[in-house]
Amino acid sequence: MGIFQELIVESKTGHNVDIATYVHDKLAMADARIARIEKEVLNKASRIFYFNNNADTFTARECDDDYDLLYIAVFHSYRNIVNILLEHGVDIRPSGWNYGIALNAATIANSSSKDMASLLIGHGANPNHWNNGSTPLHWAITHGHGETARMLLEHGADVNALDGLFDSALSLAVKYEHWQTEEELEALITIPLQHGATINRSFGRDMDATTILHDTASTRCEGVVRLLLDHGADVNARGGTYDTALQAAAVGRRQGVIDEGGGPGWLNVAKALLDYGADVNARGGKYGTALQAAAT
Repeated sequence: MGIFQELIVESKTGHNVDIATYVHDKLAMADARIARIEKEVLNKASRIFYFNNNADTFTARECDDDYDLLYIAVFHSYRNIVNILLEHGVDIRPSGWNYGIALNAATIANSSSKDMASLLIGHGANPNHWNNGSTPLHWAITHGHGETARMLLEHGADVNALDGLFDSALSLAVKYEHWQTEEELEALITIPLQHGATINRSFGRDMDATTILHDTASTRCEGVVRLLLDHGADVNARGGTYDTALQAAAVGRRQGVIDEGGGPGWLNVAKALLDYGADVNARGGKYGTALQAAAT
């Protein structure tokens, strides 16, 4: 009988069960080589976890924020604890609390993100589970973890899945600026593009919906704009506040977007759009035309 099955039996006897202490003692017996820091984590857990005696399966929860024990161990990259919990049958299925699943914790953690996510997928975690408006791929992209995103895609993550705000991994790469340089953004965007991301759909809500080209044109990242155009982005797609990517680039100029070399990065973006056939006289959007936006 596993330790979690034993917990269920104990709980049904009517005794109060200190879940973390029980887990700590059992795991210490199972593996006396648990590192000191791992023991400290479990000791800390004994103060904040409780056992739900009415549950049909093992449930460990943090009283304040509703994160389960596996989630915490994954988030803090305590790999040995994660391995032990998985080996002893902890339920890896979605809990429905906060970010929802341990796989999400792996994708947002700052260390060992890819390795931890791979470990969980190897134990049956679903890379396409949609929880609280996002999938694990969305979380990986928004936190700039490109290699984790690549691994999720290689294990079947849906590259075109939309989050609760109607954004995909491709659009989130631009909107959440976890990149510091144009090269970092280009590397991040390349990952969903290599896995078949739809490039010309509109992202976002209602009148604010734009294409990825609109969003990228408002940055100084000429190379990324050309990358998208090379992959078939519609240079004259319409949508959003500024209606065209060219007007969005002109607004970037108006807002003083200057590249590291001191030159007007917006101008290079505008030239790239014109090179690919942008209609300079297209009317619409907040300023009417790109020229009016640049002159305002």
